[in-house]
Amino acid sequence: PMAHGLPTFSTREPIEGVEYVMGIDEAGRGPILGPMTYGASWVAVSDKDKFAKLGFMDSKQLTAEKREKLFDSIINCQEVPIHFEVTVISALEISDSMQRINKVNLNMISHNAAADLVHHAIKKGFNITELYVDTVGDKGVYQRKLKRIFPNIKITVAEKADSKYPIVSAASICAKVLRDKEMQHFEFDEEMSDDEEMDRGYGSGYLADSKAVDWMSRNSDKVFGYNTLVRFSWGPTQKALASSAVGVKWCRYGEDDDDEQDQKQTHLNFSTRYRYFVRNDMESVQDF
Repeated sequence: PMAHGLPTFSTREPIEGVEYVMGIDEAGRGPILGPMTYGASWVAVSDKDKFAKLGFMDSKQLTAEKREKLFDSIINCQEVPIHFEVTVISALEISDSMQRINKVNLNMISHNAAADLVHHAIKKGFNITELYVDTVGDKGVYQRKLKRIFPNIKITVAEKADSKYPIVSAASICAKVLRDKEMQHFEFDEEMSDDEEMDRGYGSGYLADSKAVDWMSRNSDKVFGYNTLVRFSWGPTQKALASSAVGVKWCRYGEDDDDEQDQKQTHLNFSTRYRYFVRNDMESVQDF
């Protein structure tokens, strides 16, 4: 599929009998806004030396323009056939995973995404024999985990792997370019009226970016909190909602409890009806 005009995986076919080396890295692990993307790139082991001379380096050290040029070379390179795939993990998916009853933390989400990328390549017919991964959490724990899943692959999990191994650098570029594109053209789930437009002044989505901080303060809703661009599982999000949104006490229907207050639904009182309810012709329910 395409992500706002860019492919999320290569269409080059595997060559029978050829062994491949793969690198994996992410982009957008830390921001409060937007998705996290996981990228994988792989080439034939016999092409490692030629690939190393193509100029790939850690995407964080490159300008956006340089990253896009290198991503284009990944897609179109004829000298060394380069394969890639990028997984986009939305803020909504991250929030859902981290806030469900059986919580899945961000490290586990990352580990699963990396393992899925390897599985996808193998399923397509690529014989992955070497794997280099930028670490998430303890590198020894992560490497042993991957080794249990892929016992026949030589695996290296390293800190700053994107600056040490060109194949990981290429994966980093793929992940970063696709995340930037997702942020530029984010498709909001929330419906707006014809005369309203979604606020896109959110910058990079990192709290170190003043645009993201200002966007958060402008777009807090007293009832619904934030839209699906925001990671609700992040501590700063929960702190912001605690101070700016209406508190809701959820009922425990069906349980025996002497505390009558716990059995009552919290009522939210506004001087005027919130536009979401008006727009959708929703009425208050008085009797159940």
